[in-house]
Amino acid sequence: MADRIRWVNKGGTHRIFGRIIKPNEKFLAHADEIPTALRGVIVPVDPIVIEQPKPTVVAPPVVAVPIAEPLPVVKPEVELAAEPEKPVRQIFPRRSFSQVNTSVFNNYSLRERSPGWFDVIDSTGKVVNEQPQTEQEAKDLIKRLE
Repeated sequence: MADRIRWVNKGGTHRIFGRIIKPNEKFLAHADEIPTALRGVIVPVDPIVIEQPKPTVVAPPVVAVPIAEPLPVVKPEVELAAEPEKPVRQIFPRRSFSQVNTSVFNNYSLRERSPGWFDVIDSTGKVVNEQPQTEQEAKDLIKRLE
């Protein structure tokens, strides 16, 4: 391993290898002891000498691979019938406004939320009442709104 070189801290206070390095403090350390995240703040004063190992060349083994002949294409004697398309089943079908008991007045309409309970809906489709009402209460609310 290379000898330690001098470094200087150009940023704030950092804790490195168990000691506190203050701003503009010079210290000795190996290059691999300085975290890469702090390399922009802690800069070397001396040049960094990196020892690179000599590459070893290993020849790959030679293996003879036989070339395989392609398999013949066999067509079936009887053609298979295509499967009929299955209809998509809705798990939770939604009711549209046309399927719901709806009575239309001038700008407001009644929509049945559940059996015996109704909502008052304006012309934009927004529910006017806060809680479901009986049919008579909903009709009275429509008369008051108009």
